[in-house]
Amino acid sequence: MSPTPPSDARLVEVEGRAPYFDFPLLEATGKVTCGFSTRRGGVSPAPFDSLNLGTTTRDDVENVRVNRARFGEALGGFEVLEYIRLVHGNAVHTVGQGSGTFGCGPEMAPADAVITDQPGLPLVIYTADCVPIVLFDPQRPALGLAHAGWRGTVDDVAGATVAAMQARYGTDPAQLLCGLGASIGPCCFEVHDDVAGPVRDRFPDWQDLVASLITNDKYSIDLWQLNVLQLQRAGVPRRNIAVSRLCTACRADLFFSYRRDRRETGRLAMLAALR
Repeated sequence: MSPTPPSDARLVEVEGRAPYFDFPLLEATGKVTCGFSTRRGGVSPAPFDSLNLGTTTRDDVENVRVNRARFGEALGGFEVLEYIRLVHGNAVHTVGQGSGTFGCGPEMAPADAVITDQPGLPLVIYTADCVPIVLFDPQRPALGLAHAGWRGTVDDVAGATVAAMQARYGTDPAQLLCGLGASIGPCCFEVHDDVAGPVRDRFPDWQDLVASLITNDKYSIDLWQLNVLQLQRAGVPRRNIAVSRLCTACRADLFFSYRRDRRETGRLAMLAALR
């Protein structure tokens, strides 16, 4: 077995602030701020200890408010908002001047990706095993975030986000810079045929992407590789895609995991904003 490639993400630690990971590939442009959270540096008690950023948990809403403020401050003083209600599909929601909604509440759009071309407007998505994906067009400039669980991956939410940026902003996929944040890795995402079947149907070359575990009739799904492939099929060069290769289920010291923690867990966030 070949060794696992190193992570394309970098841990940023500043004394007195919540740590987070960023992507040097994107940061090098000087045109975008992007980071994804860890579970460290917050105020929530167990089992949400300590930087739980999700309001869909049993954690106290005041804890979440304080945690979001800390995460936003770590990234440069951003407000950590909600724009979409995640539904594990491929719908893309636009936010910015004259479009979309701000804040949170019942008016949130049912979608799994959000795009904007408005500088300073922070896009945010929340995860606890699903793959958070940032898509940055340095030419327009424009920005997108996508939430890719296995259903969203099968429905090509990454490709749908590329297509939405093309249609709305004239984005050239060959110029996009993308990053995949912490999420459940192929080491831990074991599933039965109800999940492996749709993957086989979507990807004709599934044998290279789904490994059968004969001993217990399960399969190992590599959501990282699948989403990289989706981005490539949408026209993004492989060299323009950074993969964190950080498994949320493996790294209980760093991340929440819905699967590992049997649903009772906090939420991570990826935030990105055009400078």
